[in-house]
Amino acid sequence: MALHRRIAESLEDVHGRDLAAHALALGTHYRDGEAWERAATFLHMAGRQAATRSAHSEAVACFEEALRALRRLPVSREVDDRDLDVRIELRQSLYPMGRFADLIRHLHEAERFAETLEDRPRLARVSAYISNHAWITGDLPRALASGQRALARAESVANAGLAVEANFRLGQVHWSLGQYREAADFFERCGTAVEPPEAAARYGPSGWPTEFGLAELSLYYMAAPLTELGRFDEALAAAKRALEFAMRIDRPFALAGSFAAIGRAHLYRGRFGEAAAALLRGLDVCRRWEFSVHRPWLAAALGHTYAMAGRISKGVSILSGAVDDAERFGNVGGHAWRLAALGEALLLAGRPDEAATRADQALEQSRGRGERGHEAWALRLQADVAASQKSPASDAAHARYHEALGLAETLEMRPLEARCHLGLAALHHAEGRSAEAAAARARATEMFRSMGMDFWLTRAQGLRLAGEHPVRRD
Repeated sequence: MALHRRIAESLEDVHGRDLAAHALALGTHYRDGEAWERAATFLHMAGRQAATRSAHSEAVACFEEALRALRRLPVSREVDDRDLDVRIELRQSLYPMGRFADLIRHLHEAERFAETLEDRPRLARVSAYISNHAWITGDLPRALASGQRALARAESVANAGLAVEANFRLGQVHWSLGQYREAADFFERCGTAVEPPEAAARYGPSGWPTEFGLAELSLYYMAAPLTELGRFDEALAAAKRALEFAMRIDRPFALAGSFAAIGRAHLYRGRFGEAAAALLRGLDVCRRWEFSVHRPWLAAALGHTYAMAGRISKGVSILSGAVDDAERFGNVGGHAWRLAALGEALLLAGRPDEAATRADQALEQSRGRGERGHEAWALRLQADVAASQKSPASDAAHARYHEALGLAETLEMRPLEARCHLGLAALHHAEGRSAEAAAARARATEMFRSMGMDFWLTRAQGLRLAGEHPVRRD
């Protein structure tokens, strides 16, 4: 014990001007020497350094050792204050790793310390993080309540930076609720914070974006609701700006998220080559770093892209892995979208019974969680499954298409609305109802053209109706 203390003290004497570079060794020796005050200080420092370079497993280990050292000190307000700081920073490494059970345990402890200390700014921050945890684990009512509480607390202390954090979390919640315009508005508010001139103000001591960094990174989240609304050019512009920022500050987590947003926008639009290129780059970032949280979204979108582009068996395989991955980690917020994507791929693979099962699961989960946009996609898939049968369940297909269409119109989901019209056109055509088929196809064609969805426009134009003749192109 005494030996470890002497080693640590010698290291401090020798490297007095550069202690940060030796923080892990110092913290470890002070811990083994039971010098808890110094151990906590240097282990906290070592955790920050690891987190800054995205070595999150190492960061978590250091932060947890720092917490254990702090608990060996006499109880005091100062110790509680330091404990609160470490737990907040610990969250920043647990989140990208997808360790959600550990994350919420530490957040609840952080909330307790913040309340004891009557620290309203940090209480606002913890409320925002609890909102984020509830969002990604599929508890949208709690996510909404915590996000609203975070915003109220931020406004009560007149802290613009904390308001950015709260608006960011509320944007995520409204996206999942299917309230896409409201989500975009919340994300847009993140860009209203005045950023200090120092470059370091964009990210904190653990390398996680500060509220001012979130103002930029919210752009890749803004791309998601814009994509559902069919505003693809705006979505891609926002996601690419976020990508440029992520590359400038060299933050892999933000890179992966930006690539996911770009890929999904191209996927919805039907530009599968561009979608796959972005999604593969995002998955490569996840593989090279310790990120689990983005992987299910990236993999599901990539599998869906491959299936739609004709590489169906590969698409089904990747989508199945993404669904399993998300369920294993508890990353089930928005999981209904992944289930519906897998169902569509299975239908393309000629496996309608399995597709129907996934469609039913997607509908049950989306309704259970209040994810109305994902509910609409699940309804459309159920309609496609019914329409695909050799003896089509015509009434069921019509009912589901119209239910999906009504919800899509309410939520202003124009890409989905157009695809419902195309499905109805094919269904009417199969039933010999030429006038209805022509009207539905015309509406789909108009919408696909207006959104630049050329792949789907070609599909709609390729649906020849009774009495039509192929168009000659000389």
